Amino acid sequence: AVLLVETGALDAYAVAERFRKSIAVRPVKIDNGKEVSITVSIGLSSVNDNVRDIDHLMQRADKALYKAKNSGKNCIRIYERDVI
Repeated sequence: AVLLVETGALDAYAVAERFRKSIAVRPVKIDNGKEVSITVSIGLSSVNDNVRDIDHLMQRADKALYKAKNSGKNCIRIYERDVI
């Protein structure tokens, strides 16, 4: 989990996108020396009047993460009420 203090949803998305792209372009060497590509799926949630506590915020981000994974992976989804 990454917490971006005083960061709006669009800026958080931009940070997540830079992270996602930087992971995708760098192959990783595994034990046998073989290079493999890895990708990440990211779920974002923002603090607003509907967020009760940190656990609620994490639950919303987790729902967005699974939406990203179910959308083909290697992407970012933002939690939106009534959408996820």
